[in-house]
Amino acid sequence: MRAIKIILFLIGVLLTQFSYSQTLTKKDTADVRFLNSRKFYIYKVEKGETLFSISQKFHIPQEEILEFNKDVNQQGLKAKTKLWIPAYSWLNKENKSEGVLEEELEKNPEKNTYKIAIIATLNLHKIYLQDSTLLDSSYVEEAIEREIQNSLSFIEGATRSAELLKSDGLKSQIFILDSEQDSVKLNSKLKIHSPDVVITNENGNVLKFLTHYCDTKNIRLLSCGINTTEVIRESKNSVAMFPSSLSQCEEMGYFNAKYFPGAVAITLKSTQAKENERSSAFKEGWKKGGGGKILYLDFAKGGVTALVDSLSKTKNNVIFISSSNEDIVSAILSGLKERISENTITVAGLPTWQYFETIDQNLIDQCNVYIFSSGFVNYNSAIVESFRKYFREKYNGEPSEAAFQGYDAMLFAGKNLLKYGKKFISSGKTIEVEGIFSEYKIESEAKENKVIHVFQPTKDDQIDYFTKIKK
Repeated sequence: MRAIKIILFLIGVLLTQFSYSQTLTKKDTADVRFLNSRKFYIYKVEKGETLFSISQKFHIPQEEILEFNKDVNQQGLKAKTKLWIPAYSWLNKENKSEGVLEEELEKNPEKNTYKIAIIATLNLHKIYLQDSTLLDSSYVEEAIEREIQNSLSFIEGATRSAELLKSDGLKSQIFILDSEQDSVKLNSKLKIHSPDVVITNENGNVLKFLTHYCDTKNIRLLSCGINTTEVIRESKNSVAMFPSSLSQCEEMGYFNAKYFPGAVAITLKSTQAKENERSSAFKEGWKKGGGGKILYLDFAKGGVTALVDSLSKTKNNVIFISSSNEDIVSAILSGLKERISENTITVAGLPTWQYFETIDQNLIDQCNVYIFSSGFVNYNSAIVESFRKYFREKYNGEPSEAAFQGYDAMLFAGKNLLKYGKKFISSGKTIEVEGIFSEYKIESEAKENKVIHVFQPTKDDQIDYFTKIKK
């Protein structure tokens, strides 16, 4: 009888150890510390656990655990003792403990808690608040720099989105990190917080550092800055949330080829290299969209006269103007206006045209102008109205474009974390999310979102691109 009891007891111990080794949770690895650049988990021993069961749970040899917890040898292992557990083994080079841990945690991505870092330039260390009692009546407080304003709005939009994602089941810890435009300081901050995902509107050297850091640590990075595709292109874990300028021009060419079948396209050669690059990108998109004849006129030599003389009298003329110079655009549109009675004319312009101040809107209408952008806010949307109401009540102002972008970036991260886990960028699948600033569709192995929004400046809504244009 005694022998049977002993056997049952041993079986119970083994089952307990087996159970512990199979039930590693996010909580077990939530407390992370770094010692001499090595990653550790601070683990609280539960009642009934042994050094063997903990070793099996974390896939770390017992002797390696004891190396960092000397008091266990002297005092024994007790419940509620906090152990330093290496995240990966140095004694066993073939040990793939960290990969095993991640694999277990990613089986049910919706149950995990994710650390999300929002990184932007705030330069908090430079902000100086003077004693108000020392100010005289002539003192005028300096306005916050536009870059800082955009970063604040970006963060405000992202944090609001994170709040709303809780109702979808997302469990997250949000860290707001001031880059200070200093990669050394930023590196220290990232080591402390050890995020699963990084969301940033940074560009330049800071973004280069972040892509390198995220690739080294196998962290996913969402880049929300302007024209960041080339900076992150070689990164295996990064994507650009918004298409580059040239990608937008190419997509606009594709759109026009599909939206105006049978039309003739005309692009202009100028003395500006950037303008010619845009024209080339539009031409490439036009070809991919199955567009017909396309002309490339030397505008620097022939000017408006050469352009109007080249117009087809039997087909729609889609003219892509790659210039942001308001005077040049005005001159071209004025010249085209004179031919409207004889020719069918459509003009494709740049996103910057929506900020023109001197061109008559009637001229824009008469020349049938279409422009494009990486985003479009539908102010008739209930979700947008709710976001604006929240922003007005919380910050006493309207959300800027940066706020909408931050909202969407967090939404994109949250939706995909719930669906695929923290390796969502390398999931091997096309990942899609509909936001309030844009729609996001990033195909497997792609480095940027290619979605653009096409609209006429004097109209209230965008062209229904996704219904009418099928790739």
